[in-house]
Amino acid sequence: MKVISSIIVASFLVWVGCMTATYLAPNTSSVPIQNYSRVIDKSFDQTWSALIQYAGSAFFGIEHFEKQSGLLTLSFGATRPSDFVTGGHWKTSGVVQFDGEYVDYCTKHVNGALQGKMNVIVVALEPNKTKVTVKARYVFTCGNAQVGIETWSFDSGGFDTQKILNSASGAGDSRTLMPTYKAEKAILDAIAEIR
Repeated sequence: MKVISSIIVASFLVWVGCMTATYLAPNTSSVPIQNYSRVIDKSFDQTWSALIQYAGSAFFGIEHFEKQSGLLTLSFGATRPSDFVTGGHWKTSGVVQFDGEYVDYCTKHVNGALQGKMNVIVVALEPNKTKVTVKARYVFTCGNAQVGIETWSFDSGGFDTQKILNSASGAGDSRTLMPTYKAEKAILDAIAEIR
């Protein structure tokens, strides 16, 4: 069994060694707060009702809710993680040919997986104005036990840069991941639209 594991690791290292790549990290310099926080022209009760209605019918799992404090906690995963997180542009040549989103590459070739948790905070500002803030925690992993597992963890408004264990030639040794804000915006847009 140990010999087989050694062969798998050696094969992976040869495979990576035969691959050249270019990498362009996502732009982390400016993230508008409107991507995850908004004032809605509805009362607290209308906003809360719209939030529960949307969260219960969407792809989120409701973990905890407490109307009195205005806190809803959701969990989510994704069959297509690049809908929710971006790792920039990744292009490879050699053994594996790929040109696209780095997260898609990880998902397809190195067991990439996303887990997310989200706190939605609802605060009454005025009788018909309510502030909604959606703060998600994203955890993206890729790799396997033989070659190692890399993990990025970041929140709405932030990003995470990690050194890569087995980098392809020409692409540097770090990768940055950040939210696409699709999940946050979906909640904020739905609350604003539901009557």
